[in-house]
Amino acid sequence: FSAGVAIGLFYYSVAEPVWHYKGWGGARWAHGNKGYGNDNEDATHALMISWYHWGLHGWIPYTTMGAVLAIMSHRRGFPLTIRYIFWPLIGERCYGWIGDAVDVLSIVTTIFGVCTSLGLGAMQVNQGLQRLSHGFYQGVNYNIPADEKYSTPLCGGTGQTCGVGKEAYGIQTNVPTQIFIIVVITVVATVSVISGMDRGIVNLSRFNFALGMFLMFAVLFLGETYFCLDLIVQTAGYYVFYFMKVAFQTDAFERLGKAALGLGGAPDGKGGSDSWLSGWTIFYWGWWISWAPFVGTFLEIF
Repeated sequence: FSAGVAIGLFYYSVAEPVWHYKGWGGARWAHGNKGYGNDNEDATHALMISWYHWGLHGWIPYTTMGAVLAIMSHRRGFPLTIRYIFWPLIGERCYGWIGDAVDVLSIVTTIFGVCTSLGLGAMQVNQGLQRLSHGFYQGVNYNIPADEKYSTPLCGGTGQTCGVGKEAYGIQTNVPTQIFIIVVITVVATVSVISGMDRGIVNLSRFNFALGMFLMFAVLFLGETYFCLDLIVQTAGYYVFYFMKVAFQTDAFERLGKAALGLGGAPDGKGGSDSWLSGWTIFYWGWWISWAPFVGTFLEIF
């Protein structure tokens, strides 16, 4: 759970606001799309949308599942499995093939959620290792030799091809490297599980938690501390203010597409892209729901 959530939080806490702030993907509130406003407003709104995606709405599937499991397990005395939350609807059928199908489906959805987190994590680690191997800092690769054959150092990456006389340098961002990273992560996780709850998992969790706290406090106290605290308060207020608006936003006009399609899209070409909602909010919905059986069970236990 810690690793799965951290893969999203520690990466998207930076990547998502920057992405929205720059207006990539056609965010509807970017002043370049709506025709008015300024960069400060874009930055605040970008952080507010990140609050929306990772705030209360993100925890609704988890808390709903946890609450129902707690009621059926602790109050009604049923075993702690997903099938019994449907007891009020299907009754004795929970003991038949319908109940089995519900449990299997909950396991499959959890696997989908774990695979999503693991895949995203492997790509993040791969990209980080690639930048470290190239000595990337402030847009400059300091470790790459000044040799003509390394003039395209990323040509070994996915979708890239090295030209004649060219070679890739260092770690590349590609599928074989990501598969290797997944294997290493799987081995570490397996060793942790085999070592038992009191030795492997608990110590790995403590190390993970300590590392995460160190990174968070380093950003807070080594940077502009007052700015960070001010911005947290400011964007939290924006989140509360815009809560109902963004919760009911469906991008109805944006999804009509461009005016040239003839479906009623905005003639001025402003207002954002028709793919933003599906690429962000809907993607998060699927990710959260897939984790709901696991996290709901975790919350119910505690």
